[in-house]
Amino acid sequence: MKIFLMIVSGALSLSLCLGGCSTLKKFTNEDRIKQAQMSAIKGENIPLERPVGDIIFAEPSAEEKVIFSDILFNYDSYRLGKDAISTLEKVAAWLKKHRNARLMIEGHCDERGSRKFNLILGEQRSLGVRRYLTGLGISPSRLYTITYGEDKPADIGHNEKAWAKNRRAHLLISQ
Repeated sequence: MKIFLMIVSGALSLSLCLGGCSTLKKFTNEDRIKQAQMSAIKGENIPLERPVGDIIFAEPSAEEKVIFSDILFNYDSYRLGKDAISTLEKVAAWLKKHRNARLMIEGHCDERGSRKFNLILGEQRSLGVRRYLTGLGISPSRLYTITYGEDKPADIGHNEKAWAKNRRAHLLISQ
């Protein structure tokens, strides 16, 4: 038993010592992918895998389109800005009035970056919207997420104006 405790304490001391030795390094695309995966694991404690089944999601009507405008993001980010928060508060108010409605949150990216990175970033965008809405009191059982990465652009252009439209979370509703 004494030997076991000595081995464990030695291993613990070694890991603490090595853990404290860090160096600055540039982050590669692979590092960003790992970081995005880890934040998805740490930041999401709401069950995600629910079958959509027979639920049909559709574009909001013309009058609802104002409420359900796309949530736009900065380049390489899934942080919600002031405009996004304002929109999501309107969405939450609408969902509270329409208790049977469900929401599909699609995460999208521009064409820059690898396909794998963009799928993860799109997922982070949709999950960020989902977390914010649950924080406003919307039941997680009414919120569904999917990521398309760069696969479904809103604008097929290859410039900053087009890319800005493609960095989004798109909202579809079911009633």
